[in-house]
Amino acid sequence: RAVNALKRLVAPVGDPVVAAVGRMRARRPRILRVVPGAHAAGPKQAVYVHYDPRGLVHDYVRFAVRELAANGYAVTFVSNAPELDEEGVAALKPLVREIVHRRDVGYDFGAWRDGIERLPETERLERLILANDSVYGPVFPLGKALERAEAMDVDIFGITDSREIAHHLQSYFLLFFPRALQAPAFRAFWDGFPMVNAKSWVIRNGEVRLSAVLGGAGLRLGALCPYDDVAMEAAGAAPVTDEETRRFLSMRARKLAAGKPLNPMHYFWEELISVWNCPFLKRDLVRSNPAGVPDLDRWKAVLRERSGYDIDLVLRHLKAD
Repeated sequence: RAVNALKRLVAPVGDPVVAAVGRMRARRPRILRVVPGAHAAGPKQAVYVHYDPRGLVHDYVRFAVRELAANGYAVTFVSNAPELDEEGVAALKPLVREIVHRRDVGYDFGAWRDGIERLPETERLERLILANDSVYGPVFPLGKALERAEAMDVDIFGITDSREIAHHLQSYFLLFFPRALQAPAFRAFWDGFPMVNAKSWVIRNGEVRLSAVLGGAGLRLGALCPYDDVAMEAAGAAPVTDEETRRFLSMRARKLAAGKPLNPMHYFWEELISVWNCPFLKRDLVRSNPAGVPDLDRWKAVLRERSGYDIDLVLRHLKAD
């Protein structure tokens, strides 16, 4: 705890230095290859960011891209992979507007910046989705979530929000409406985003700061599954008899009562799927379970019961990973 507290104190002091190095790195060429896809640009576009150490484009990724396209979004697929598998490129071409292979700098936010810079006909842009491959899904029809977004009267829409570090929309799926797209703060954020290769820096100055900057500019942010409402639902969870689960729920309740922010995609995954119809399941939850959620293998039964999503997409990825 002492080490983490020290890091929180020191990190903001070093952030400007790291950013300066990242701005110098941003001057170097990053785009390695561009492959045209079959879809034309239009008023609704998406930038989907991919990374795989072997350059594979897994089935679950193609499913997510196909869902974006089926909902009328022209997808710019941006890969940070060291190499990009030719079979994967061929499978993507009918689904996307463009495939961009770039150097792996700046994590997802660096890739989103490059993807946004390549969007054509931005004067016609009415909707922009930023998404990545850090989640499985959509496990429920994406159109339902997008309908909810349209009805919420917000300028930036996310699936979940978080209070870790500061309140923000989690960045694995963000939808921007015209008022946000036309805001000087939106363009300034992306035009000046440094290419920093430090994950914690990108979380603080990318994911968290994006919400702070746009919210500070008077833009309205909203989440499909608001943290406070989901946490309240979780706090009222029914008693269980399994000892390991009981201890986990007790620990979770203590942290909530103490006001400690939790990652909703880890700690509340089951409530999000079963109660809130959250369309995504976090990939690192299934792969490494960082929160130590008991009996996590239940995700398969929960998805089979609640959604029509093909869990073999997940299982094939886990096997190949």
